[in-house]
Amino acid sequence: MHYSFTYIFRIAQLFTLLFMLAYSLPSIAQILQSAPATRLAPISEYYWHQTYYNPAFAGETSQPKFALNSRFGSYNNRKPYGFTAIWQGAVPALRGGLALSSQYYDFNEAATSSTGTSYDTQKRIFVISAAYSYIFEVGELSTIKFGASAGLLHFKNDYVSGGGINGQVPVTGLNESFFKPAINLGFLFTIKRFYTGIAVNYINEPEFSFYQGSGAGSNTFKANAYVSAGIDIPLANELLYIQPSLMLNSMAQASGFANGNNAPFLDVNLRCSYKNIAYVGASYHVNNAPYFLSISAGGRFAELYQLSLNYALANGGARATKLEATLAIFFNNNDDE
Repeated sequence: MHYSFTYIFRIAQLFTLLFMLAYSLPSIAQILQSAPATRLAPISEYYWHQTYYNPAFAGETSQPKFALNSRFGSYNNRKPYGFTAIWQGAVPALRGGLALSSQYYDFNEAATSSTGTSYDTQKRIFVISAAYSYIFEVGELSTIKFGASAGLLHFKNDYVSGGGINGQVPVTGLNESFFKPAINLGFLFTIKRFYTGIAVNYINEPEFSFYQGSGAGSNTFKANAYVSAGIDIPLANELLYIQPSLMLNSMAQASGFANGNNAPFLDVNLRCSYKNIAYVGASYHVNNAPYFLSISAGGRFAELYQLSLNYALANGGARATKLEATLAIFFNNNDDE
């Protein structure tokens, strides 16, 4: 497939508009929000989990029918771990797609009380949701999709500033519900081999308050915008593909989930694949301390099963590692890659 100069120029214009939009959102967010934003527990290998970040991806044939991602690592002598699972598929009778997704992540964080003792904050997150996307055909080569998802969010965090629940800070536990509704909205535009989307997660901004008293505060999941874009460029009679893409979380603010400087998260990615058999890739992370680079590789077997590995590299001096493994099943639905 050959690309005309006009087509490439239009795609470049769209990338530029996306960056302008994405980098303007943090300023808007700071005006509208008084509490810190929260980010989903990050996945470096999110290429095969797009539905989790944007419900409009439900039913996309470029995504696997089933994907399971597990993450293990260490950070400051702690060992966080988690998993993400997604099932999705197109439903022509509904003119769209359906998806089920879940994520569990144990941050394995510790804090120090006013007496100098260390205690486990029990910080963890669990989400389960269902998504639906509706497709509009725009011409012969492009589509527009709108998606929505609703589910339950579980969150727990025993951290209290200024000393902690095991110290001398007077706090009282509250009978807080451990599950709150979570609602996400998404938009996706595709033309030929190019896609771009934007999603706003936690639009209902669920809030958890576990303690009251000095140093106690609420944990609010403020609305987060995720902007994504990518293109598949075939080479050598479509034997090879170059696949640049990006993911930007533009409303990230200082919190236990964010990077501490109110700057947006940005992942710039490049994958190189040989047909549907094998691929290698790298992701450069901006404001995602302590990790700055991830390298990945994967292979597909019997045209159905794909195993991917991703290793995140930490900044110099940081004591952190993260390894991810993803098992995906395609059921012969990825002929458009």
